[in-house]
Amino acid sequence: MRPHDLLRLKGGATVIADDAPAWMAASLERANVVVVRRDSLRGDRVPVGVRGHTRDQRFAAHVHASAIDAVITPEALAQAAAWQTTSRRTLPIFRAMEYVARAAADLSLTWGPGGSVGFELATDTPTVSETSDLDLIVRPTADHLAHHLQAFRDAVAVLGPRIDTAIEATCGSAALDEWLVSPQRVLIKTMNGPQLGAFAW
Repeated sequence: MRPHDLLRLKGGATVIADDAPAWMAASLERANVVVVRRDSLRGDRVPVGVRGHTRDQRFAAHVHASAIDAVITPEALAQAAAWQTTSRRTLPIFRAMEYVARAAADLSLTWGPGGSVGFELATDTPTVSETSDLDLIVRPTADHLAHHLQAFRDAVAVLGPRIDTAIEATCGSAALDEWLVSPQRVLIKTMNGPQLGAFAW
């Protein structure tokens, strides 16, 4: 399991949380899915985030590995072209994903949707709006150079929704836009917190 993976929990499974907000129980009842977050592991406890109904409703928690029924990766959602079959596929954010898929395929770049769009595609729970940003995760290989990622950014930048692309690698994650400007000194999100430095995969 990696950050951004969505975890469908088993029926009756509990989320380990101190001072859980009042909205959390209703949120998990609506969609019993949490997202893996970037944090250090604690035994068999997986760090997760719980998503509420509104943008400000986010809560950090843990689940036992034994409570997980299925793992849904952003890449799996992309490979299944899940945006083509959603009942809300006419929204700009879902229409844009068809072009994202083509741009990634042209570069043999592994990708997937994250954030609210990934959550909606995985759970069929209405989460995005007409003005939502499109969060993308890309995982370059050793064959991908800076000009490949620049080409991907340029191809998707002309689409309607605002697009935030994160480059994921073993060392952590960096924002694509920031990395293209300063690859040798960029903010890297790691399991041990944010760091400034050179980012590579």
